[in-house]
Amino acid sequence: MRLLHQLLETNLNVELSFVLQNYSAHKRCRETVHNHFMKHTLHVRKSVPDGVVLCELGRVPLQLYWQKMLLKYVSRISELPPDRLVKRLLLMPHL
Repeated sequence: MRLLHQLLETNLNVELSFVLQNYSAHKRCRETVHNHFMKHTLHVRKSVPDGVVLCELGRVPLQLYWQKMLLKYVSRISELPPDRLVKRLLLMPHL
């Protein structure tokens, strides 16, 4: 179980996020695919609540994961020197 958890937290998390972001149009569909995958991995019934499965694997819903990644990205950019292009683009006023 520990190895499975480590697998989910490394490459699989990024790959699954990429696939779900690019190939499913609706947030609900993405979460459904993610939850189905986790339940299949744990060999539990479909009727097990999603929250229980997430807690068992020590995970959060994908939407929260993506928000966390976005905040980390913005934080890293904000720490860059002011002459960096990516920081200037972030701070540029939007129309």
